[in-house]
Parts: sequence; structure tokens; C-alpha cells
Amino acid sequence: MNKNPNFQYVEKALIKILMNRFSAFLPQDDLRKIKECLSMLNFSYDLIEDTSLFELIEEGTGRFPSPLRSIFSQLSLSHEKPIPSYYAPMPLHEPFMTPSEVPPSLNTLENYWKTIAKEFSRFWSNCPDDAQVRISYFLYWADQWLSNIPVGSKKESVPLSVYIRLVASIASVIQKGEHLTLLMGDISGIQRYLFDISRIGGGSVAKLLRARSFSLGLIADAAAYDLLERLGLPVWNLVLSAGGVFYLLAPKGIDTFIEQWKKEINQHLYEKYHGTIVLHTSKTEVSLHQLENDFPSCLTNLFQQIRKSKSRSFEEIVIRDGKWNEDAFIHNVSTTEEFCKSCRRYPADAENEEKLCRYCQEDEKIGKLIPKTKYIVFHQKNGDISIFPNVSVSLIQAEEHIPTDSKLIVIINQHPIPKKEVPIQQRWMTNYIPTAPKGGCNHCKEQGLFTEEGIPLSFNCLASLAKGKERIAYLKADVDRLGMLFSFGLRNKDERGLYTLDEIMTLSRYLERFFAGHVNEMIEKKYRNIYTVFSGGDDLFLIGSWNEVIEFAKEIHQQFVTYVGGNTDVTLSAGIEIVRSRIPLPHATKMVEEQLELAKEKPSYNRKLEGRNQIAIRHKPVEWGDFEKILSEAERLGKWCLKGWISSSFLHKLHYFANMYQSLQKGQGSAFKLVPLLNDQIQRNITGTFENERQEIGNWFSQLLQIDVAEVRWKWAHMKLILEVAQLYREREEKDSYGNQNIS
Repeated sequence: MNKNPNFQYVEKALIKILMNRFSAFLPQDDLRKIKECLSMLNFSYDLIEDTSLFELIEEGTGRFPSPLRSIFSQLSLSHEKPIPSYYAPMPLHEPFMTPSEVPPSLNTLENYWKTIAKEFSRFWSNCPDDAQVRISYFLYWADQWLSNIPVGSKKESVPLSVYIRLVASIASVIQKGEHLTLLMGDISGIQRYLFDISRIGGGSVAKLLRARSFSLGLIADAAAYDLLERLGLPVWNLVLSAGGVFYLLAPKGIDTFIEQWKKEINQHLYEKYHGTIVLHTSKTEVSLHQLENDFPSCLTNLFQQIRKSKSRSFEEIVIRDGKWNEDAFIHNVSTTEEFCKSCRRYPADAENEEKLCRYCQEDEKIGKLIPKTKYIVFHQKNGDISIFPNVSVSLIQAEEHIPTDSKLIVIINQHPIPKKEVPIQQRWMTNYIPTAPKGGCNHCKEQGLFTEEGIPLSFNCLASLAKGKERIAYLKADVDRLGMLFSFGLRNKDERGLYTLDEIMTLSRYLERFFAGHVNEMIEKKYRNIYTVFSGGDDLFLIGSWNEVIEFAKEIHQQFVTYVGGNTDVTLSAGIEIVRSRIPLPHATKMVEEQLELAKEKPSYNRKLEGRNQIAIRHKPVEWGDFEKILSEAERLGKWCLKGWISSSFLHKLHYFANMYQSLQKGQGSAFKLVPLLNDQIQRNITGTFENERQEIGNWFSQLLQIDVAEVRWKWAHMKLILEVAQLYREREEKDSYGNQNIS
């Protein structure tokens, strides 16, 4: 099928959107210059026949420019309306933007629109010749310049850049009031397959895990692009893709194409991943009016179809003519060859020294390329990663290496635009991985091993770089009640009680910017001993030196609260598991998932009813504010013990007193026993010639005797956790980032 989208019509719609606003917001001299620029390039923006699309792109245009309200300040799960917050009008150069309760002035907005007008004219004076490429460049330009201003007063929380992308997608498939197809795809089973790496050696897992996560994360986009290619539709018709779920817009009447495409995709997934990963789809025909005024019912219809599809996975493969296709249940895998030492799924390559299969060898190669990748290039064959028979991906470090047969160039984070006549997109991505420095890793040298510069550090190496005990930490975190926020959070915003597709696109885009773009920047700049398994959509999974992971967890929560403008209905929960580096990955993953579940379900100290908005560590859920205080107290005790100012045996005795305090709280003990015994131990153990430190330490422990004081009750309630974390700090002197010991 090839609909041959009328790209001239698409361009007319996009230019019309901006010209509507230029006409309302700009002085006549500035407006005249823009019109002269467009007339010299023979660009017209009249929409004569399609009144429905014209009405859509007039949405919210007023006499004066308005500020962009944060989509997070529109979200509410109660009857209380959140405090409005706004973004300053500026180009989008960083993924992290802080909203303010004070909106920008009208003068500031008008001046920014003048800047937009200049950049708009500059773009059209230097744009590509090919229409499809030019529109993709324009959408990229819109992301840079129109992401911090709204559609208008009626859509004050939708960035104009998101709206323009949606209109481009609609204009590509509908021109005269026709219906269009809204398709949803859901790639299921990715995490299950991702963590099925059997080999327990910390080195091998580290080399393969990020690459496997990266490759699996491309499946949804690759499947969507494959369908768009078959339909002859442009790449921007993929309107949303995150967390293995995607939405695209297509013409009506394409059921046969979708069924054939889905069958071929699932046949490939079934053969390669042995039934672990599957594509589910749903579709519905909608009008422009439904997209704007009845989108919740459209989405409900799609979700119901997906749920039904998940109960009948691979139906088109395992059932033939109404009967079981018994041949499909048997995978043709040789039982005489030695299996891959990592995945245990495929025969090992006889020529590979590590006895890895071809897929795990590909993962090793990808793991080396990811940290330096600037462009992800989709083409048909012979790339670094073969995803489907007709979809291949190459990871490119320099523009001159972009293949000539490229179909799409995805610009990672903020790398420069390549000068190629190929459609482009920009995506935020966590592609930082701790790698061996020049000269290799000191820990590996101590083991008699040589690690080449740029090779991903093993989990053993990351453990050796930790403060105190050689441990790594697993961290999983995600946004609480995200389904409710998407489904009901926007319902309180007006009298209609409805949300629209562009609002869902906006919320998804902001979450992606935080969990992919901002997390990557934080790790790359500050937490360089943290390994990203995945981070994007609304969640993250990280592994790293235990002390960096817990500090990162503390800061990422602080950053998230700022990012959502302090909205108490938009919260983050996390789980941390601290383990030895050689613990098998599937086992450690299950442990950290249990911690995250604990944070979401079990109320912490001083809570009575519910969890969420917490972090769980050592099987104890705590509120984020308490977590920060616990880390501070634990580091303090660890330092005192490391310096020899208090003994490790004294810390062990505090465990005993913590148990006594808990018994006391249950009415099973007596303060007359706890207080004198503790006081006796303090007098025995807080000794030495370090007078200043002794006074500080003495004051800290003496406060523990005042068990009726609220602050002291808090310490006793969290004492066991404080002591467990302190034990991690006290093991040895701190090392530098490459494993060299610092003796203070």
C-alpha cells in the first residue's frame, strides 16, 4: 500500500498554525518580512477545502500570546485543584525545566515570539529540498523553539511543538473530513527476556545487559516504522512511543495490511525469542471530532482489545484452520551442540572463546558502541542490529559514517543535526555506561586481568569502587499510579472532564525527558559509577557502586519533586537492594522488585494506611525525607567507627538496644531497664583523647536516652536501618574513581 501523502498539504497546515499566531502576536513589519520570505520560496498556507482541519489548527489562537502551563499542574486525583505553574518561554536546550508559580510577563512572551519569527524565516531560507525530509527537519526545529509555549488559551498545557507534530500526522492521512485509524501496539515480555541471562559472572553480565536492554527497546519503534514503510507513511505518524507501547495514525481501511504485518512481526519474534516477546495490537477508526472530544472512549476501546489480545498471544501462529498448529510448539534448536554460556537459549558459536551464541556476541559488540553513539540509523539490512528481516539499525558515532541507504536518523540527546537528505527525529536516551579508563581498570589489574580502554566495567569493578564494603546496589523506581494519572488525572481540568491525544503525548514526552534525558545527564556528570539497565518512559533500573546508587536515589527524588512543580499527586517510589557483585542477575532483579513493591504497598513509620511516595531498603519502607536523614546518620556513624572513635562492637550493642526499644513500644519492656543499660554502655565506650569529637559523639548518643523526645523516637524507630547502612560505610578507607586508595 502506498498512499503517497500530500506533503505540500502537510506543510500548508503546519505553516498555517504559525501564521495564525504571527498575525495575532507580531507587529506588521515583522509579519511582512515572514510573508516575503515564504513568497520567495513559493510556500502557500491556504487550506481551502478541508474545513475540519482548518478548525482544528485554529484551536486556542487569541489576540495575545499565553504562557505554557505545566502539564503536571493539571493533574489531580482528588477534587482539589493543583496550584498552576508555568514555564519561561525559551529554546529547549536541556531536558530538565523547572516550572514557576509566577507566569512570564506579556512583554516576555511577545519578545520570544519575535525570536521565533526570526528563527522561522531562517529555517525556511536554509531548509532541505526533499519535502518529507524538510517536514521532519521542521518538526525537529519546532521541538527546539516551540516546546515552551502553548497551543493557546484553550490548550494552555500542550506545547505548540507537540500539537504541530500531531497535526502533521493527521494531515498525512486525512484531508476531507475522512475518518482515520488510531493504532496501538504493545510489545510484551521484554523485561522477562532481558533478565534471563544465566551466567552469574559480574563481568559477562555487565558486557551484555545494557546492550540487550537497548536492542530490545528498539523493537517497538522498529515494528512501527516497518508498518509505516509498508503503508507509505512518514515517520512522524508514529505519534507516541515509550516503554514498549506505541501509537500511530494511519488511513482508514487498512485492516488487511495490519493483520499481515502483525503476523509477520510475531512470526519473527516467536522464532527468535521462543515465544517470550510478542506484539499485541488494537485499532479503532476515529474522526477529528472524536480525537478532540471523545478520546477517553477511544483509548478505552484500544485497551480492551489489547487485554483480549494478551489472553490469546501468538494466536495467528499456534492456531491454524481452527486447530492447534502442533509444529509451532517445537523450536528447532540443536540438542547436540553446547549452549550459550550466557543466555542458555541458542547454540554457542564454536569459534567463540567465551562460548557465546551469535546474539550474545552481537550484544557484546553493541555494548561497546552505545556510550559513543550519537545517531541511531534505521535502514533495511546489514546494520549493527538486525531487528526484523526488513528493519536494521546502525549505531553511528560520526556523521560521515551514516549509511547511504538510511531511512531515518534518530539524533540522540543533543548531538548536532547531520547534513543528510534523510528524515530525522530527536530522542532522549540514557547511553552512559561506566567504562575502563586509559590504562585499564586497577581492580582488573589486581586480578591479573587486562581491561581495554572503553570496555564496560564489570559489576565486580563497580563494587571495588564503592565506599566501605565492596557491594553494588540495584535501584528500581517508577511513578506512582501512572495509569490513574493518565486516565483520570486530567479529568478535573475543565467542565468537559475529558483529555485529548495531544495531552497524553505531552505528559508522555515530559516523563521521557526526565527519565531518559535528565537521568542520563545526572549519571554522566555526577554518578559515573552507575550502570543504566534502562531508564525512560516513567521508570528506571540502575546498578552501581552502592554508595553512589543511594545518593543518586536521594537526588533523583528531589529533582522529580522540582520537575513536577511539587504536585503531591505525582509521586515516585523506589526500591534498593544492596548485594555482592556475583549475585545472579535474575535473583537480584527479583529482590529489588520486591523492595519496590514494598515501597508501594506497605506504609512506613508514622503512616497508617498506604504506601507509595516512599523508598524501601533492607526490607524497610521509609518516606523520602526520612531516607535522607537515615543516610546522613549512617554516614556519620560509619565515619566515627572508621576513625576509631567508636568501636564496631558498640554498634552491635545498639542493635540490642533497638530491639529493647521496639519491645518497649509494644508495651513489653520497661524504660527503667533500657535507659540505665544504654547509659552505662555510653560511659564505657565514648572515651579517648579526641576532645572535640568526643563531645559531638557524646551528645549524639546521650540524646538517645531522652526516649520521650520526638526526634529521639524517630532515631530509635529507624535505628536498625541506620546501623545496617553504617556498617557498609565503615569497612575501609575511601577509594578514588579508579580504585586507588586514599589514606587520610
